[in-house]
Amino acid sequence: MRRELKFIFFALALHCGLFLFSADTPAPSAASSKKAAAPIKENQPIKAYLTVDAVKTPVEIIGRNEKKILVRDRSKEIQYNLSEVQSVDFKVDLDELKVQELVARKKWDEASALIVKGFLPVFNYLDLYDNNAAEYLLEAGSYMVKSAREDLLKTPPVGGKLSPEIEKKFTNAYKIFKQVEKADWFTAVKTAQLKAVQCLLYLGNLEKATERFEEIGEPDMGDLSYGLYYMLLGSILYEQKKVKDALDAGIKSVCFDTKDLDSFPDALLLCGKCYEDILDPYRARDVYYETASLFQKTEWGDEAFKKLKFIMEKGMTKKPESVDVEKVFFDSEEDVNASVEKFIKEKEEQDRLETERRKIEEEEALEEEKRQEEIKKEQKKQEEEAEKAL
Repeated sequence: MRRELKFIFFALALHCGLFLFSADTPAPSAASSKKAAAPIKENQPIKAYLTVDAVKTPVEIIGRNEKKILVRDRSKEIQYNLSEVQSVDFKVDLDELKVQELVARKKWDEASALIVKGFLPVFNYLDLYDNNAAEYLLEAGSYMVKSAREDLLKTPPVGGKLSPEIEKKFTNAYKIFKQVEKADWFTAVKTAQLKAVQCLLYLGNLEKATERFEEIGEPDMGDLSYGLYYMLLGSILYEQKKVKDALDAGIKSVCFDTKDLDSFPDALLLCGKCYEDILDPYRARDVYYETASLFQKTEWGDEAFKKLKFIMEKGMTKKPESVDVEKVFFDSEEDVNASVEKFIKEKEEQDRLETERRKIEEEEALEEEKRQEEIKKEQKKQEEEAEKAL
């Protein structure tokens, strides 16, 4: 791990005293019902591999109610209790290589749409234990959020209102995460629940986001959603103008997160914003510097870089700190401002070269397209002349 990043963790932990605590989360109560199950409703048949009694069988799932599913095994129809199902591998129409290609090209919304289209027929069966749809759909929702966030950097809200296109993307992401919530067996279901809350925050629905967040409850330390939970707690507190409390939550997310992209860079950005608000530009500079360095060519890195440039251009850290944290804790004489200025200069040059490279590639692609068109025209002309000769 880079020394600078260790410094950020140390400074953040120092701020909050590296407190450790966990809130008691009441266990959900299970209400029993004496009501008879509704008749099985048949749906469009879905091909799948169903595992029951440790035996994996190719079947068609043709219907269900709240307690049973109806499947067709060859020509025979069989009912299984939901509790008997050990795993389900839905056979859906999904071009996984195409999804990977779109992700590699950062075509997030197209990748999301392709996944959702493939798994749309199985939305009624997401609660079936250990199925292969939940993880794909969690990714689809995350891709849609990434697309919306990238758009948000280019088109900031006007008067606190998102553009219709960005609002639609966050709304669609929210709907996808709500579908994943049906999979209560899924190890990442709490992540889906929290990401739905995050979408509500982006959509400006603080009241509903807060209410839903309180219903979810704190995960255990070490849980995959732990960092995401505290990042969102900090985000809610920040929206409620409780900046110092928001900073404490953001620091806890950073210090005890699994460094997962679900929350780590967002928590860093939250801490940076809080430091700006409490008029500590030095720590804001440090956090934005690390975020911009660690997450280059991402929406987080781009946002941090813009904020870092603003701080430096305004000269907010030009005056030396009253207490040199670098010197006190690390016996270092590093001039952080000089390091940041060098980083900004190098990154701007990299961005310039990257823009030029993309422009050349686009021009070459356009030329190649024209060349292929000319070849086709020439071939067609030769074919027509050959036909006339005959």
